[in-house]
Formats: sequence, C-alpha cells, structure tokens
Amino acid sequence: MQPGEYTMLAITDTGVGMDSDTQSHIFEPFFTTKGPKGTGLGLSTVYGIVKQSGGYIWVYSEPGKGTSFKIYMPHVTAEEVAAVEQPAAVVSAPVETPRETILVVEDEVNLRRLTRQFLENQGYDVVEAADGAAAVQICVAHQGTIHLLLTDVIMPGMNGRELAQRVSEIRPNMKVLYMSGYTENAIGHNGTLDAGITLLQKPFTLQALKAKVREVLDQTTLPQEVAMSARAVVHSEARVAREKVPRFRAQRFNLHLPLRYRQLGEQGWRQGTTSNISRSGLLFNAEEVLQPNVQLEINLVLPAEIAGLSPTEVVCRGEVVRSVGQEGASTSPALAAKILQYHFQHGNHVMEA
Repeated sequence: MQPGEYTMLAITDTGVGMDSDTQSHIFEPFFTTKGPKGTGLGLSTVYGIVKQSGGYIWVYSEPGKGTSFKIYMPHVTAEEVAAVEQPAAVVSAPVETPRETILVVEDEVNLRRLTRQFLENQGYDVVEAADGAAAVQICVAHQGTIHLLLTDVIMPGMNGRELAQRVSEIRPNMKVLYMSGYTENAIGHNGTLDAGITLLQKPFTLQALKAKVREVLDQTTLPQEVAMSARAVVHSEARVAREKVPRFRAQRFNLHLPLRYRQLGEQGWRQGTTSNISRSGLLFNAEEVLQPNVQLEINLVLPAEIAGLSPTEVVCRGEVVRSVGQEGASTSPALAAKILQYHFQHGNHVMEA
C-alpha cells in the first residue's frame, strides 16, 4: 500500500467462512463456489471498483468463523475536493447541451437508475427498460428519435445483441453501446460481440461512461451489427449466399493439445486431444460418445507460446452440443462442446477443478 491517510470500511459476516485456498481465488473473474448457480463476478467487480478508486481490499476468514473484508479508500478532505472541482466552476460561456435521447437497458435496478441520473445530468433525454422485451416496446411506442441504445450484454431472456438486432429494423439509425461485467472473450461464446462493436467494460467510471457515450453518438457510421441488420431487411438472402461464414462466428484455431475431462459429478478424469479451439468452444477427440446437453468439466494447458510468459491452465465448464461416433475401431469419437464458464491459472500451480 502507498503511505497516506485512508478511510477503512469493514464488512463482517457470521457465515461458514473460507479456507486459504478458496480465499486465494475469490477475486478471480468466474471463480465461484456456488456451482452452476454462481457467475463468479461479484467480488471481481468489487475488486475492480476499489482498484479504480485507488484503494485496497483485504479479506480474513476461517472455516466456521465467518469472513471479514476491509476496504481502504484514500482519505480526501472537503478542501481537497473543492480544489479539484474549482476549475470546472469558472467556465466563461455555457456549452450547448446535447439533447439526444438514450435508451438504457439494464436489469440491475441501482445501476440503471444511477446511469439514467448521470446521463440526464449531462443533458441527455433518457428512457429506461429492465429487459429486452420492455426495450422493444419502448422502441415501438416512443415518440421521436432514439439516438443511442445503451444495453447490458447478458440479461435474462433476450441478450443485448438479440435486442439490438431486433430493434434495428424498427429504428435502423439508432446507434448501440454495450456494457458488461464479463470480459469480451467470455461473452463472445454467445456470439454477442465481434470486431467493430463498442463495449464499455464494467466496472466503469462515470467519466468513462460520459466519454464512451459521446464517442458512439459522434460516430458517422452505424455499429457493425445494426448496419448488417438494416441491410438484411432488403437483401438478406443474397448475403447468405455470398457469405459462407457468418460474420459473428468466433475464429477457430487448429490446436492439438492434450486435455482431461469428466462429466459433472464424476470423480475420475478422462483423456482427450483438441482438434480446434475458439473463444466459444472446442472440438476434441474423446474416449466415448456423449449425448448433447451433457455438462463437462474440462482442463487443458495452453503452452507459453500462446498464453504468454508461462503456461496457463484453463479451467472450463462446458456443454456437449454435438457428438460424432466411431466410424472404425481405431477412430476416437469427437465431441463439440461450447464453453459456459472458464477462468485461467498462470504458472506451475495446478488448480483443482
């Protein structure tokens, strides 16, 4: 920690507590102890907010003795705040306030209201929706232009990209800005984002939100997927004929790497070898044929040439989407699995799946 004055916020519970191994991973994106019910994003988001604010966070816990978090934030006096804000108060002439309309779609109530309040303070007209279905209704019924759709990527029901594609036929000139607490690689497995599409990574500062909204509104061209959807209204069949590979399909890499896998709940591991890997899934030779929708734990190690400075273990939860059976005695079946959740572990330490 940097020397200085801090304000400390302590939060303590009386729960079951954590062992040291669990504590060492709690701030990692997608690490969760809740199985399929957890996303593993809560504490990683807290960590990002604290670090962006110049603070520090510590955790102490023992099994059976609860958990304590301590957050240290740089202490700022009222005089220091006034000194920082003073230059903004001496503006010679008022700047013309923008009157564009923004549709904010976010299922987390507090974040949606905070975003609306901040954007309204910047001079925008803001309408809000809690999910994709409500946003579509607003796009149909709203009188006047909606200049920007600001939408979360992962939402219950309709995700952000599906929403953008649906409303682009109603309002083809509306621009799109995505926001998400997931990394771009993580949400890419849903085909949600691709090159040329703008993402505001959560947690973000209000100044980052202000700058990104202005950046997207000032763009002279429509976002890639909205432009595609608008053109598809006229000649979608011709586009399908010309394009053999969909624009939003994740790039695949032909990598032959050993892996181990097992069905959820199994004790022993089975061995396999990848044929190709993308950010959304992988195709690998397996020991046996598995039916679609079977969920797997998959572990593989990316070599240093691919991962960076050191080998990196990828710990995945996947779901079988296709199985190719044995055609001969010497041919291993191939399984195609989409990645539902993953995280990385660098170095020589092997993480338990």
